[in-house]
Amino acid sequence: MKKHRSKYYELLNNVRFEGAWEQWIKFFLEGIYEVSQQATDTANNIVKLQNYDHDRLSDDANALKLLDYLYTNPMVTTNKVQEVLDVSASTANRLVSKFEDMSILEEVTGYKRNRRFVYREYMHTLHEGVEF
Repeated sequence: MKKHRSKYYELLNNVRFEGAWEQWIKFFLEGIYEVSQQATDTANNIVKLQNYDHDRLSDDANALKLLDYLYTNPMVTTNKVQEVLDVSASTANRLVSKFEDMSILEEVTGYKRNRRFVYREYMHTLHEGVEF
């Protein structure tokens, strides 16, 4: 509705002043249809991304666990990876480096310590077509 905000209010005012319910309901239902199509497309694109990355990591059980975790928490630290996977710091760092090399994770702080990594492609796919 944000995309067509002025039309929404125009039609809502028409309901208020003229009783023009039919146009407003039609507009509203078209909006619901559009949003549901976008949600379906987003879900399909996320599944494609998940399958693509899963196939690239299928030889590493810890990497697959991390990938699954990223779909619920797309921003991580190496400490969080260590905690979630119950692995050593070196294993967590190795996994994060592997994910960076594969462009799955991207470091976003620019720091040498306490770095944060984001699953950029997932976030991009999740927010594609969404206005804030």
